[in-house]
Amino acid sequence: MFETTHAGVNLGEAPSYLVAGHTTRDLVENGWRIGGSVAYAVLVSRHLGLEAFVVSSCGSDVGAPSLYHTVNASIQGSQETTTFRNLETEGRRTQEILAVADPLTTLTVPAGWKNPNILHLAPVFQELDETFVRWFSPRLCGATLQGWLRAADDAGRVKFGLHRDLERIVQCLDIAIFSWHDLITDIKLRESLFRMVPVCVETHGAGGCVVAEKGRERAVTSQPLAIEDSTGAGDVFATAFLARYFESGDPMEAARFANEFAAGMLLDPDFRKDLSV
Repeated sequence: MFETTHAGVNLGEAPSYLVAGHTTRDLVENGWRIGGSVAYAVLVSRHLGLEAFVVSSCGSDVGAPSLYHTVNASIQGSQETTTFRNLETEGRRTQEILAVADPLTTLTVPAGWKNPNILHLAPVFQELDETFVRWFSPRLCGATLQGWLRAADDAGRVKFGLHRDLERIVQCLDIAIFSWHDLITDIKLRESLFRMVPVCVETHGAGGCVVAEKGRERAVTSQPLAIEDSTGAGDVFATAFLARYFESGDPMEAARFANEFAAGMLLDPDFRKDLSV
C-alpha cells in the first residue's frame, strides 16, 4: 500500500464539483486503459468548464494517473487496483472483475473539501459506505448507483448484489442515477428509489431516460445512434446531468441536455484518448 497523494492545488478550497470512487484498470484488446466513473467525470468536466475535485483509490500499478494531474485529486493508495474486463455482445455488456482496491475512507479527503457545491458519489464496486457518504455536507448530492448494485460470483463474473448500507445511503441523496439494466431483477427496489429520492433518473442507453420527480415519471427520448463502445456512457450522462441540474433546478432540462451531450461525447473518436496508458 502506498500513501495518499495529492495532485493539483486548492486542497483547502470548497469544491464546485467533487467526484468520489475507485479508479480502475479496464482491460481492452491491446492492454488496458484507465477507467471508473471518476475518470470519465474528469473528461466531462473539462468540456463543461467545471473545476473537478477527485477522491479516488488505486494501486501502484496505476499510481496517480496523468489524467488527474490537471485537476485537484486526492488518491488513496491500495495494494491492488480495481480491474474489470468488459465484454460487449450484441449491444449488451457483461463484466468480469479481477481485483478490487481498498474501500475509500474520509481520511483521504482534505478537510476543506467537506462542503462541495456538487457531490457526485460514483462507486464501481461497493467502495463507498454510509460513513463516507454522511461525512460530506454538499449543496447537491447525486450518485450513480451501479457500484452499490454489484457483486461477483466465484468466477469473478459481475452480478446483481446490494451494498449493506444502500437503504441508508439513498436517504442522503438528492439525485439517484441508474441504468434500467441495473435493476431489471429488482423492480421493488426501483419503486422504493422513486419514493425515497427526490429525483431519480433511469437511463435507457440510446432510448433516452426516464425522470422521476416526487414519484412522477416522464420519458426523455434520445436520437438512436450507432455507438461501438458504450463504456462510460452512463458516467458521461450523469456528470452532465448533475452539472446542468445544479444550474437550472429543472430535471427535464438536465435530462435533455445530458442525453445530447453524452451522444456527442461518445461519437467523438478522441473521447477516450486521455484514458490510454
